[in-house]
Amino acid sequence: MADTQLDMRGEICPYPLVESKNAVEKLEPGTTIEVLIDYPLALDNVTRWAQSAGHEVVETRDLGPSEWALVLRRKKT
Repeated sequence: MADTQLDMRGEICPYPLVESKNAVEKLEPGTTIEVLIDYPLALDNVTRWAQSAGHEVVETRDLGPSEWALVLRRKKT
């Protein structure tokens, strides 16, 4: 279970990526956030950004047709 949740369903890029970045920056190191996404490009972009920024992609779950939950853990400085 993630420490917090960000629901970006219904939003298209760049909003899910921008909001995910902002939300992760507010997390304490080592804590997690679950990002709900229903736009395939956003899933790829948020995943790629998190990995390149050094954050951990803990889990990616299919929630239904074109809907995913992406759990990210903020890097421990």
